[in-house]
Amino acid sequence: MNVKTSFKLNSSCKKLSIVSLMFVLLSSLLVCVFVPNVEGQNIIQVGTESELKDAVNNAATNVPVVIALNRDIEIKGSIYIVDNRNITLTSNTNVETFRLFTADDSFVIALMNGGALKLDSIVVSHGKNDRGGGVYVDRGCTLHLIAGRISGNTDGVTISGGVFVMSGGEISDNSGRGVTINDDRSSFVMTGGKISGNQNGGVYNTGTFSISGGEISDNKCITDDGGGVRNNGGSFSMSGGTISGNSAIQGGGVNTVATTFTNAGTFTLTGGKISGNTASWGGGVCSGGSVFVMSGGEISGNEAGRGGGVCNSGGSFVMSKGVISNNKATYTDGGGVYNTGTFELTGGTISNNNAVANGGGVYHDNNNVTFELSGGTISGNTASNSGGGVWVVVGSLDKLFVSDGVVFSNNRASASYDRNPIHDEVYNSHIGNKVTWTSPFTQGYNNYDISYINDSPSNPEPSGSTHSPTPSGSPYSTTPNGVGFTLDSYLIFVIATLILIIGVVIGGLFFYFKKKDNSII
Repeated sequence: MNVKTSFKLNSSCKKLSIVSLMFVLLSSLLVCVFVPNVEGQNIIQVGTESELKDAVNNAATNVPVVIALNRDIEIKGSIYIVDNRNITLTSNTNVETFRLFTADDSFVIALMNGGALKLDSIVVSHGKNDRGGGVYVDRGCTLHLIAGRISGNTDGVTISGGVFVMSGGEISDNSGRGVTINDDRSSFVMTGGKISGNQNGGVYNTGTFSISGGEISDNKCITDDGGGVRNNGGSFSMSGGTISGNSAIQGGGVNTVATTFTNAGTFTLTGGKISGNTASWGGGVCSGGSVFVMSGGEISGNEAGRGGGVCNSGGSFVMSKGVISNNKATYTDGGGVYNTGTFELTGGTISNNNAVANGGGVYHDNNNVTFELSGGTISGNTASNSGGGVWVVVGSLDKLFVSDGVVFSNNRASASYDRNPIHDEVYNSHIGNKVTWTSPFTQGYNNYDISYINDSPSNPEPSGSTHSPTPSGSPYSTTPNGVGFTLDSYLIFVIATLILIIGVVIGGLFFYFKKKDNSII
């Protein structure tokens, strides 16, 4: 072999290496762009029911497998993910979200015996009707909704002892509930996404439910309670996110109730916002014999016939921080809070609420329980009748305690105040000397800040759903919210730019070696 031939071979090898490298880089980048960013190592593309069921049934135990739909798939019966199989269902393109649906009266997907499922950018629904559930999660199973939608079913997700994590996507426009947690061993953790437009409430909980992000909105219960969330003896905590625009008979935003004497149920509010909800009782929150603890967050802009912000009926309500503001009792009493249970205000603000009758800020009607104000601010509330800040039934005066440090300011009421001097002894022993009162008043019992009547109270009762305010506009939306892949258009643009740069570099190297070869030859 002569020298020229050797140089030509070396040059050809270099060119071949460069071309090979170029194809490797381009292939890798194309995979990143057109295949979802999922953890599974095996990616199986399917386009028929039989291919989908085979891929699920043939998956190895405890090995993550990604199954990518390349078109809409209609199935008969349900897809069962069982025996500790770990499946991710997604679409094979970031341009279109494919649909998995059935016309049968069954769940579209059922997780049993340790099955695990991630839903990433597909739609789970029913075809000809909505008579069947979306996803069923049995005990010991896990569902994670990342993106996509669960819609057009009866209940969207049913959790019977399993775990559901929602970090994105939508559960929307189901004819029943969005999420049903029907076992006290179940848990639902919501960090993102949207539960909206469901006909029988957003979430029904008998287990453990927490929300730190996302949105529960525009759900309704025409004949039931808890438009956004019904906490039926379970544990419900809210540290972030929003519950808004929901409606029900009791608890437009949240209804928390006791199921037995030993199982009161708890609702803990530390952050987030409950706003724009409507009901006959408790526009924002209605607590029936439950335990409601508010140490943060906001309950605002809600409306109800009674208890615009909060209705605490026979339960325990403790407020230490947060805001209850701009709520309205549209039919009778308690613009901010309507209370017949134990109520303790140790901090926070109850402000700018309105009642068409009594108790613009707080209405208290129970002769047998303690009503204690030991901190916080009650300000800017109004009542069309009596008790701008607080209205209390006369029999509860000996249960009312107002400590030093409580601030009343700018409360208003229109009706005249009828004070009985025989109550001065109770007043002097139960109200602190350093309470701040609405100017120009300097004493506690007045029509602006704290009012009562000498006779037994006579107040009209809301008659069920007849007086439930109707939300304006349609609460439903069929528009998908942010479905798609983890790679968005911006990332794709960046990758395309990188491909262009790599192409220019490779082209430059190609011509460089070609010129060098010609000079050697």
